[in-house]
Amino acid sequence: MSLVGKPGYQETAVGWIPWDWNVKRLGDICAVITKGTTPTTVGFSYQPTGINFVKVESIDGFGNIDLKKVAHISEEAHDALKRSKLREGDILYSIAGAIGRTAIVKLHHLPANTNQALAIVRPEGQIHTPYLRFALASETQLSHISQISVSSAQANISLKDVSSFSIAFPSPPEQQKISAILTAVDDKLGVVARQIEATQTLKQGLMQTLFSRGVGTQDANGRWEPHVEFKDSELGSIPSDWTVATVGDVCEVKGGKRLPKGETLTEENTGYPYIRVTDMFMGGVDPTGILYVPSQVQASIARYTISKHDIFISVAGTLGLVGIVPEELDGANLTENADKLTDIKINRDYLFYCLCSDAIQDLIAREATSNAQPKLALTRIREFSFPLPPDEEQARIATILVSVDEKLRLLSTKRESFLSLKRGLMQKLLTGEWRVKLDSPTGIA
Repeated sequence: MSLVGKPGYQETAVGWIPWDWNVKRLGDICAVITKGTTPTTVGFSYQPTGINFVKVESIDGFGNIDLKKVAHISEEAHDALKRSKLREGDILYSIAGAIGRTAIVKLHHLPANTNQALAIVRPEGQIHTPYLRFALASETQLSHISQISVSSAQANISLKDVSSFSIAFPSPPEQQKISAILTAVDDKLGVVARQIEATQTLKQGLMQTLFSRGVGTQDANGRWEPHVEFKDSELGSIPSDWTVATVGDVCEVKGGKRLPKGETLTEENTGYPYIRVTDMFMGGVDPTGILYVPSQVQASIARYTISKHDIFISVAGTLGLVGIVPEELDGANLTENADKLTDIKINRDYLFYCLCSDAIQDLIAREATSNAQPKLALTRIREFSFPLPPDEEQARIATILVSVDEKLRLLSTKRESFLSLKRGLMQKLLTGEWRVKLDSPTGIA
């Protein structure tokens, strides 16, 4: 719905807004807009504990400061860095790197300082701080930032740029209602984020246990009894009935193929999808950006495809991405920057999780740092060793980990749903396209 020319709305520097809203320049309504300093520039160093020192990476996506991700400085450094001392109610706004992140400083964050990548916005007067934070994170401001960044060709914006932001303000009660609605969605997102973090921690712990202790053996009634006998191996202690295998023992490892010189991929769906490393993530492939092999080229690279029954592993650029192709990409062409594990003789999902384990990922990370141009050799992949339980136990371990991944997938879908809701609400509420009812339980007119 367009607000252009709609009765009751006015055209302003931030677009069309209700006639009873005001537009104010950020620099005119904030007592302080400044930025911090890195402690090392004035002779101090970071330390394991002490005064909180907030960086861009300390800010989550819900307007909060994650105290698990802050650095620390001494009290002497805190006192010396007077300009960067934070106060309760300050809004932090990132002006370098990941531009546009926002957070509100709470009492439990203090005492604290920040660095030069964050602007300190200190509101005054009848401004509802949570509303201002949401307004600073709105599509209007992000679009404005994009224009500034393009014109300056730098991955940062200045304090002068921040001061020039125009913000649309409804009445204080309406500000409070709008921020309450958006905060409620952020609270839901925060809950889901914590659930994802807890499930990821659970998965990590399970993998460490399952690949060293297993799940046991089944008795005559189908119950799993823990292993009681273990043996030493090159991988450490493992159950006595397990063996140690290499990737080359249990499957074939084959490379992908680049297009012939002078040929390029196309967005046109020729029926021959081509999976690049940029399409891969840990666990699978994102089909949304898939490109295709031109029809006249396909015959020359037709042997280098990957099946839904195979496993891929990236071997150039980003090393060690491991996954399985979705049903709709079964038989797709595979980039030369990835290999496929095919003709797998053990439980495919068990092998996949072994390749995702810390043990093998650490080996891959060492390969990446030991070469000037990171490349994972096909022969090296064949040499990777892993613990190999009997068939039934492989399947049981894989089933447990698949169920955890399914929970993570459902939580990620839930998170995307809330993010979509939040984006829609911000667009409608912060422009006044949807007016809030101050006496309505839902808050929306």
